[in-house]
Amino acid sequence: MPVYNVDPKWLGLAVESIKSQIYSDWELILVNDASNRDDLNVFLENLEKSSDKIILITRKTNGNISAATNDGIAQAKGDFIVFMDQDDE
Repeated sequence: MPVYNVDPKWLGLAVESIKSQIYSDWELILVNDASNRDDLNVFLENLEKSSDKIILITRKTNGNISAATNDGIAQAKGDFIVFMDQDDE
C-alpha cells in the first residue's frame, strides 16, 4: 500500500478493514513514499510495531505511486498480491 501524506484517520480505517477480515493469512506492506507529515510518520511506525503482519518500508525520496507500489511488491512473500490505496476500506 503506497502511503503519502494521508490523514492518519483514513489510513487507520484502511488498515482496520484488513485486520478485520475473516481470512487471516495476510501481510500488509506499507510503503511510506517520503511523507513529510510528522503525525503520519509516527502513526506508521506505531502500525508496524502493532503487528508482525505489518511491514513498513520508508522511501527516502518521493517516487509516486508506481515506485512505491513496486517497492512493496518486491518485499511481498505471498502467492497473491492485492493492491489497495491508502484510504480504501
